Amino acid sequence: MVGGNLNLNILTAQIKSQLQIGLIQNKKFGDYSVKLDGESFNGEAVYSELRRDTNTWRSFFRYTGISPTFRADNGFIVENDLKRYELWHGFYKYPDKKILRNYRISARYDREYSFSNKLKRSAFEAYFTSLQF
Repeated sequence: MVGGNLNLNILTAQIKSQLQIGLIQNKKFGDYSVKLDGESFNGEAVYSELRRDTNTWRSFFRYTGISPTFRADNGFIVENDLKRYELWHGFYKYPDKKILRNYRISARYDREYSFSNKLKRSAFEAYFTSLQF
């Protein structure tokens, strides 16, 4: 397996809530209420990934951005107000010997911010995996 690719998805949503006052409490997110009071708002989401794979090295850089006002009608977007950056790099080896079939050494770093640039999460992870018989 040798190659690389770029994946880019851009979504936009224009939402107008139904008019059913009194059904939901008067809570707010930013300038908007959670009431079904007929207000409308727009939101955007971006997913991009740059990937490079060779026989022994695999790497990717991924960016996910979902604005605070983005909504998905199908409900599969379970969080918003985030900007996430991920970097992953791994080394794969396939000695295919009786005791050791293959192994992988990899590392991952990611940071997540709100759209107001408040750091929500930062993590570094390292992995070693092997397949033995």
